[in-house]
Amino acid sequence: MKLIVTKQSCKLRKLAFEVDYFLVMVDMAIGSLNSRFEELQASREIFGFLTSSANLKSLDASELEGCCTILAMTFSPDGSSDIELNDLISKVKSLAIHLCQTYQCQLWIVILILPLLITSYLLCL
Repeated sequence: MKLIVTKQSCKLRKLAFEVDYFLVMVDMAIGSLNSRFEELQASREIFGFLTSSANLKSLDASELEGCCTILAMTFSPDGSSDIELNDLISKVKSLAIHLCQTYQCQLWIVILILPLLITSYLLCL
């Protein structure tokens, strides 16, 4: 009879571990991943047109201006912004024309545009 109780108690301990610890950790990991993917999606909505040369090349002038406008509005929550919209549009158009002819377009966009965006974002805080 003692052997049966031991097997049952072992199964109960395993089940308790699974329910009380393991599944809780899995739920936390899933929640964290969902949160990160939501943040990534929000970033892609703002910066997505700058992520690859194919994205940048595929935009016509009005789409490019719309993307730049969304980007500028993101960093000007109260209506004031350090981003000059026409200047940003001009620079991104120039990048699309000149830099996207090479495979390193993505890197150059990050190097040239990202410091401007980070500075503007930090000034808005």
